[in-house]
Amino acid sequence: MSDVTKLKVLNLSSIDGGVLFAKALANGIKKNHLPELQMLDISNNAIGREGSEKLLFALDSMNCSSLTELNVAVNGLTEEGVNLLCVSIRKGTFVNLSKLDLSANNGNAALVHLATVLKQDFCPALRRLRLGKNTPEQGGLPPIFRKDFVSYIKLEY
Repeated sequence: MSDVTKLKVLNLSSIDGGVLFAKALANGIKKNHLPELQMLDISNNAIGREGSEKLLFALDSMNCSSLTELNVAVNGLTEEGVNLLCVSIRKGTFVNLSKLDLSANNGNAALVHLATVLKQDFCPALRRLRLGKNTPEQGGLPPIFRKDFVSYIKLEY
């Protein structure tokens, strides 16, 4: 593809790229902006804390209004990474995001922050949220998800 700015789907799942992959992808996103990107799947790449922070900063710096699906499952996303995601959601970076997969990460302590942000309708298009194997003892969600959570968001865990 000669013009990457027209890219709509970017599936880089399971290439096991690690932190270096995340840094390179973040630099590519910053350079090209990808204004038409609708789906980004970087699941199962073990990008960890540093990689997730670089990537989230890059996504935050571009116009992500076309992004409807984001899959960062199985990446070692930590509490700091989930909190950065929450900041981006509050800023309106992911206003049209309809599917978010955070399964099997390490951001357990920040899930309450995420639920609070989502309950405040900062991500009004979100319809599906996957959190499997990302909760305390890998079972059950924090109470904020179980009681009076946003009715139009389907939780999968």
